[in-house]
This record gives sequence, C-alpha cells and structure tokens, in this order.
Amino acid sequence: EAGPVLGRHRLAIDWIGRDGKPFAVEQREMTAYNTPEGTLIEFASHLESRAGAVRLDGDPQHAGFQFRASQDVPDKTKALTYYLRPDGKGKPGSFRNWPGDKSHANLPWNALSFVLDDQRYTCCYLDRPQNPKESRFSERDYGRFGSYFEFDLSEDRPLDLNYRIWLQPGEMDVAGVSALSHDFVTPPTATVQ
Repeated sequence: EAGPVLGRHRLAIDWIGRDGKPFAVEQREMTAYNTPEGTLIEFASHLESRAGAVRLDGDPQHAGFQFRASQDVPDKTKALTYYLRPDGKGKPGSFRNWPGDKSHANLPWNALSFVLDDQRYTCCYLDRPQNPKESRFSERDYGRFGSYFEFDLSEDRPLDLNYRIWLQPGEMDVAGVSALSHDFVTPPTATVQ
C-alpha cells in the first residue's frame, strides 16, 4: 500500500525450525508517513508460537528492534555521531551499552544524531511501556542503536510489539524527543457525541 501520505508493508512470516516446519508465525507491519517535518515509521509485530515454549533472547548489539543509518555514516562521518538520551546530550565518541552500563535499560526513548551527505539528522527511537521489559539498549558510533529483551513465548502467551522511529533533518533536544515519546505512549483520544 503506497500513496502521497504513507507507505505500508505487511508480512506474514513463518519462523522455520531445523525440521523445516514453522515453530512460530508472525504478522509484521511497517508504515512510513511522509510529513513536512520528517518521516515517521511505525513498526508493529504479533508473534505466536506453534510449537510450545519458545525462548526469545539474543545479542544486545543485534537482537530486538534496531535502527542502522546509511553505510556512509561509518565510512565518512562517524566521528560526528552523538546520542541524545533522556538524561541529556552525549558527546561524540561516547556511547552507552548494556550490559556494561546496567542503567542503559528501560528507556522511554533514545535518539541518534548523525551526519549524512553534509546534512545532520536526528533519529528518535521510541519505546512503549507495553513492550517487554527489561529492554536493554545499545549504541554504536556507526549509526546503529536499539534495544532487545528476553521473552518466553508460548501458545497461550503471544508477543505484541510496537515501536516508532522519527527521522528529521537537524538536531533535536530532550524536550522535543520527550514530546514525541509522550504522544506515542499517550495518543490523543476522540469521543463521539
């Protein structure tokens, strides 16, 4: 589905075991909204087990939901990369990673500021309280960051995930990213009279 306002991609994914049969099934949806200020990407996933208990775990640097900037960032501009976190602006070359930094978990959001083709961008990673916790965050100077968690999936305990990525030209501040996070966690409500 695509148009001038949004593009949406829906997938039905079979997670295949060593026996060649699906042990889990996933419905995944990614929607990108084109706005004058930037691009909003919404990610949603529903995962169900088809084979009893399934343990979800992984490497903090690669598992879970991650964002990775263009290869030009590590190749040309990684020294200019910094992170903006709920506790303030980091310095280029300063990165936090779980498990080395145990406090780098359960963040409502994290933001990456990077340079691509002589333009600075900010990428905001927005989490939700309903996503599994403990969410363990990692950051790299080459423009890859995100979080992962451990989860015990079963036939009567599916996994539902929702994340947002906001990408815009220029720098952002803590208040701006916090407002995006608030809007994601507490969306507007409408009443019909």
